[in-house]
Amino acid sequence: MLTGRLGLGLSRPELLRLHELTGGNPFYLLEMGRELKGRRVPLSASQPIPVPRGLGELLAERLSRLPDATREVLVVVAATARPTVDVLEAASGDAKGTRRALEGAAAAGVVEFDASRVRFVHPLLASVCYQSAPPWRQREVHRRLADLVSEPEERARHLALTVDGADEAVACELDLAAEHAFARGATAAAAGLHEFAAELTPVRSAAQARRRRLQAATRHRLAGDRDRSAGILQELRDQVSGVERADVLFELAQARQGELSSIGRLCEEALSEAAGDAARCARILGFLSWLRVIEGELGSALIAARDALASAERTGEPRLVAPAIARVAMAETWVLDITPGLLERGVELERRLPEPLEFHASPTIALARRLICLSELDRARSLLEEAATSAGERGDEGTRGHILFHLIMLEWFAGQWDAALEHAASALELAQQLGDEQFRGMVLHGTALVDAHRGEVEVARVAAEQAAVIADAVSDAIFPIWNEAVLGHIELSLGHIDAAAERLGPLPGRLLALGWNDPADSVWPDAIEALVATGELDRAQFYLDSYEELAQRSGGPWALGAAARCRGVFAFARGESAVAFAAFERALAEHDRIPSDFERGRTLLALGSVRRRVRQRAGARTALDQARECFDAVGARLWAARASDELERISGRRPGAELTPTEGRVAHVAARGRTNKEIAAELYMSVHTVEAHLSRVYRKLNIRSRTELAQRLITLGTGP
Repeated sequence: MLTGRLGLGLSRPELLRLHELTGGNPFYLLEMGRELKGRRVPLSASQPIPVPRGLGELLAERLSRLPDATREVLVVVAATARPTVDVLEAASGDAKGTRRALEGAAAAGVVEFDASRVRFVHPLLASVCYQSAPPWRQREVHRRLADLVSEPEERARHLALTVDGADEAVACELDLAAEHAFARGATAAAAGLHEFAAELTPVRSAAQARRRRLQAATRHRLAGDRDRSAGILQELRDQVSGVERADVLFELAQARQGELSSIGRLCEEALSEAAGDAARCARILGFLSWLRVIEGELGSALIAARDALASAERTGEPRLVAPAIARVAMAETWVLDITPGLLERGVELERRLPEPLEFHASPTIALARRLICLSELDRARSLLEEAATSAGERGDEGTRGHILFHLIMLEWFAGQWDAALEHAASALELAQQLGDEQFRGMVLHGTALVDAHRGEVEVARVAAEQAAVIADAVSDAIFPIWNEAVLGHIELSLGHIDAAAERLGPLPGRLLALGWNDPADSVWPDAIEALVATGELDRAQFYLDSYEELAQRSGGPWALGAAARCRGVFAFARGESAVAFAAFERALAEHDRIPSDFERGRTLLALGSVRRRVRQRAGARTALDQARECFDAVGARLWAARASDELERISGRRPGAELTPTEGRVAHVAARGRTNKEIAAELYMSVHTVEAHLSRVYRKLNIRSRTELAQRLITLGTGP
């Protein structure tokens, strides 16, 4: 609503804070949004969100009907994070008067009780009640509460709101409270407390104030407010030098605003400022290696990652060595130059660390990504889901987002495409809230990849084209290849072989030029099969030889199966039927090791097509029937249609208008006016399977609507 109606973009922490304050009320939300848009200044963590005058007057009028004594008690309720009757009585010093005031407020519908807890019936009433109190009264209330509460964060806030000006002792209390908040997963709250501490730091302690602001920027970034983080860092940038400047520049780079080249320059400048400091160099070089991966400089990425590890090893600090190992492991996975035992060592080190690591610094997540490449999907899923839960609990939204992307890809490999799209929907929403375009482009690619395989052609095209625009804007080198591959897969699925070869043909060469050697990638098999289909056998053979070599080096069954299928398609094109059949058998054996019906379906389709051409009709029909079942199981409608087309080419097959038993059941339920969802529920199948069956029914009966379907069934004498 805020984006669509007001054009107001807020960070995720700001949205959560506003949602809590308005209680999810749409009217209140829009009114508050208009106020915030008109102010055009960041929300201060140390100040309440301003309530618009009209809305404030409306709520204040309700409060004004209460006696003065009752409103005095309600100010204490509004100022307390967890108000209880005991705390309120202690703060007022008048137990009987406090109870009488609370009973009156409850009778007026302003507060309500939950056992001993007291709360306003709506959070905005609390905000208006507090803001209407004069400043001296607010400070008095906080002073009393600071002596009564023991929870570190609440006590520090109360203390901070009692002082008028700088106070180092209170600032230190806020620092401790921020660490407490961060430890419990309230990352946005921790950022706000650090900022509050910086505001109360005396002028003579400028270095301390800068340190607190840098800490606030780091935690704003982790919480998903990259704009706020970058704003603080830009202010600090010109105030510091030496290693302090290196820290600011590096944190600004991690906020990832702007093109990759500009972020890389920030890292290089930070490295120059940190020269000789092994710990800082380890962190900066590790992050730089990730940037080099995105830029397509895989060799440089691996060198930077290994240099980062060497620097980390010199410190002997596990909290630096573990992230450096994660960076090396990621680069090695893409380059396919694995150091035996290194990643396992990193995972063990990470388990012993007192604090969790961010996404790109986590050996556990690097292990999950490698397991995806090796088709160990159940183990990878478990690691990623556990990491996503942990990131959510500690408020690390950037990490949670990137884990969601890898879950999209994992479920695509697994053929669990509904689950993949659920992750994609969550990730797209998060990307908008984080304001992270590069991440949004990644998620759009994942969405396009899944929808392309499901046969949602236009939806996939739009997503892939949007992702391509973003990739170009941030100078990404890898995702443009993958986005083009999605568009090529669409053409291949539709049977537009020339268009598919035109899009896909150059892509494996581009990956080889970048040094991107991960074979668990649909670019290779799609390109090879498209080139074979158009007769470009020399180029297909070069790619196939390269792909088989990479698949053997990786040992992953997904890649080995896809490479074997490509060898079968290529061999048959060369007239080597025996070689082709042997290759298809190898491919099917590899598919047995992974839970992917789609890959098995493609191999069975290729096998059935070859059997049909050599007049092995019974074997062809069996393979093609199985292929169609595989495609139906995952909802790959266009590929299921291709299998049906191949079946209909087999001589001696029953007339095309005759429906299979399953198609007949789906057709009769559909003819009675049921929706696809209702049909799926009635026949115990997925909606995608229903759609696939109906597509074949419409094609066989040469019809285009359910009205025509009912009429045709009557004509055939089977009734609707």
